[in-house]
Amino acid sequence: MPESKSRFILVTILLLLLPFLAVLQYRWLGQLSESTQKQMKASLRATAARFSEDFDREITEAYAAFAPAFDFGEENPQRRYAGSYARWRESARYPRLVNAVYLAEPGEAGRLRLSQLNPATQQLEARDWPAEMNALRQQLERRAGGFHDLAKRWQAGAAPPEEMIRSQAPLHADIPAMLIPIQKPPKIREGKEISITLPLGIVIVTLDTDCMTREMLPALMKRHFAEGEQRDYVVAVTSGESHQPIFKSAPVDFDLSTADASAKFFQLRPDELRNLSRNRMRQTIGMAAANEQEGFWRLHLRHRSGSLEKAVAHARRRNLFLGSGILILLAATIALLALSARRARRLARQQVDFVAGISHELRTPITVIDSAAYNLAKGVARDPDQVQSYGRIIRKQTRQLQEMVEQALEFAGIQSGRQPYNLQPLNLNHLLDEMAKANQPLLDERGFQLHQDIQPALPLVLGDGPALARALQNLLNNAIKYSGEGRWIGLQAAVDSAAQPPHLTLALRDHGLGISEEDLPRIFEPFYRGGEARAAQIHGNGLGLSLVKHIIRAHQGEISVRSRAGAGSSFTIRLPIYTENHEQTTSPD
Repeated sequence: MPESKSRFILVTILLLLLPFLAVLQYRWLGQLSESTQKQMKASLRATAARFSEDFDREITEAYAAFAPAFDFGEENPQRRYAGSYARWRESARYPRLVNAVYLAEPGEAGRLRLSQLNPATQQLEARDWPAEMNALRQQLERRAGGFHDLAKRWQAGAAPPEEMIRSQAPLHADIPAMLIPIQKPPKIREGKEISITLPLGIVIVTLDTDCMTREMLPALMKRHFAEGEQRDYVVAVTSGESHQPIFKSAPVDFDLSTADASAKFFQLRPDELRNLSRNRMRQTIGMAAANEQEGFWRLHLRHRSGSLEKAVAHARRRNLFLGSGILILLAATIALLALSARRARRLARQQVDFVAGISHELRTPITVIDSAAYNLAKGVARDPDQVQSYGRIIRKQTRQLQEMVEQALEFAGIQSGRQPYNLQPLNLNHLLDEMAKANQPLLDERGFQLHQDIQPALPLVLGDGPALARALQNLLNNAIKYSGEGRWIGLQAAVDSAAQPPHLTLALRDHGLGISEEDLPRIFEPFYRGGEARAAQIHGNGLGLSLVKHIIRAHQGEISVRSRAGAGSSFTIRLPIYTENHEQTTSPD
């Protein structure tokens, strides 16, 4: 199988594999997004649970700190609660969490007396019930009345003692406050442990809402939602039943029903209470009550993009666009590699053709020169006319050989990037006049008429005189070589004032073989020769016009051609006009 065909098959297979990879990528990204969404949901719920546990741990620690031992009637309650309050202030992470400590005790006619701990004097001072605690007072007095009836029924064996314990919720959210009953120690009757049903009083520890919303919640936010993916979530805290807003991490409103995760908190944690409580009966009382009570507040989490599903979908689209871009880039790379390989093969063929062509072109003048020199050396040509004829032949072939060598050397210099151009203000009238005088003998010898239409006093251009002379010489040589039966060449130079900015135009025309329409786009390529030139077996290596284009572009100019097979050609060069107040910067291609 030819190498080109096998390479084409390989490229085709690679291009066909790309849509297959795109389908696989789409499905894989879908599965990955679904898995990522589940993992993020689980991680978010775990973070919400840790947030709730940390908050509840602080509440539970406060509850355990003020929960008294059983009242044996030996310890002064004022000293007991003052000591608990002082220890709390010294060891607590948030000392401002506890706002005040009250003691509610049974009074006359089923009323509850209230006294408040004064931390400064360490005394319980009687006071009236605050207005914000009236609802709690009524609730506690109703329960106190029910305790008597419940105790009588329990003593008759009608109800277990746990019913009394569960009837007293340890937390009250409206104030908010912690309610800690004071129990008497158990009595032993006939070998059985019996709990006394009626509490001696209730310790009311009020909590500071400002501390919870300005210290505790922001600190927990920073701990759980300030790093990694969790910082992309908006956190809101509301009351459990009324959904009144309590805290928000960002000024963003969202429907609570669209939250990505939620969790209840502001409750006692039985496991934490078990660790903190030293007395087994106190564990039983607090844990039984805590198990019956749900959190008063609710934590709501929602992704900043609107929802977790939207965030995952956005990430999926981004990854899909990125993957598609990579596949498109791969396809473009494969196509470019194929084109590059094709151009490299074409260039290699052109270089091989150049070597073969220039070898043939060099061999011809060398053979002619060698033959003429041999005849002169052997005395074959003795007549002066014959000697002059041999001299003209040697000079012609030498000029042709010199032209090929100079073109090859200049092309090599351009390809290596070491072809310098010394750009200076240049008078084209002088350059064109010198070129016409230098070529007049050759034109006369070949029978050509050079018609010049050159505007006098042309403006200066910024150029390299020898380089521009070589470019014009190449165009003139081509006009001579491909003249056919036509023996007319026109050279025109003028300023094109209609263009903006104005520029100088050089045109070289001939009535020669012309260039076919299919050859026109490629005549400036290195090593390329038109069909007419090959058919006429005119010597050349295909470098002349390529060098001309490079020189003109190095002068920030342009070159164009108009031609038709059998009707001659017209090459037009446009060069920018040099002005003293504007420096032209040029660089060779």
